[in-house]
Amino acid sequence: MSATNSPTPAQQSPAARTPRETPGSGMNLWGWLAVVLFVTSGVAMTAMLILKWINGGDEVWPWFTRYAFFAFPAAFLCLVLALVQTLLQRRRH
Repeated sequence: MSATNSPTPAQQSPAARTPRETPGSGMNLWGWLAVVLFVTSGVAMTAMLILKWINGGDEVWPWFTRYAFFAFPAAFLCLVLALVQTLLQRRRH
């Protein structure tokens, strides 16, 4: 085919489309938020354990405990929301 007769993205077969043109592909906002919360809560828990070990069991800053306590379950909820949103998008198409 010449450049003037190339098919539009809507005319291409689904296999010929790039991942960005395929509906529901890639991670949505909820997925990225879940990743960020999982990673940062893991870093907070690791830092809390290391500081507790270095301090000989003394109390660690409460921020590490509180953040990990709320961020980890929030990340799981974001993961579920990302899954539900993706399923709803795929169902529409």
